[in-house]
Amino acid sequence: MSSKLSRLAIMTSEVMIKLEADKKLRITDPLQNYSYFGTHIPIYHGKQLIRLYRLASHTSGLQREQPWW
Repeated sequence: MSSKLSRLAIMTSEVMIKLEADKKLRITDPLQNYSYFGTHIPIYHGKQLIRLYRLASHTSGLQREQPWW
């Protein structure tokens, strides 16, 4: 299973880079630019907006599993 997740993570990063090359997004954009209106997005280390590159590199500070409530 982890092999599949690893390939998915690589593919997701490659898609993000391709979208940036096509000027559809910037990897330095905040996640809030792509979330639904009203969605709560936590702040990175309590100080900064979470950027797309942080999601791709697994350094966003988000919990692995989000609570369902």
